[in-house]
Amino acid sequence: MKTLVFCLYLLVGGVALAAAETPSARVDSLLRVTQKAAHDTLKAEAYVYLVAEYRYERDVALAYARSGIVLAKKTGFYRGLYNLHNQMGVVYDVAGEYLPALEAYEQAMEAARILKRPELMGSI
Repeated sequence: MKTLVFCLYLLVGGVALAAAETPSARVDSLLRVTQKAAHDTLKAEAYVYLVAEYRYERDVALAYARSGIVLAKKTGFYRGLYNLHNQMGVVYDVAGEYLPALEAYEQAMEAARILKRPELMGSI
């Protein structure tokens, strides 16, 4: 578990450093994580960042969200499910698709309930 937390810390730190990079370099780094990371939770977390990167490109963002959701469900990574559904809701919101956005946000709320993290519900 400590190794997983450390790997997540490295991923988030790497993404923060990637913020100084060009968008294409940041995306390339995240795509490398989705292909080469040892843990599916790390891959799912990389998909969260990819969805955020592509939030204005609906189809691309939703494809990344769905890929991340598959991995997060497979591993029981509910924080990842929360983040992915929340980002998916943002994508639909930006596209003006409010009913699918609401459904995505409701799925994020369910993940927050499972995590017993009511503060996450307030940030949707």
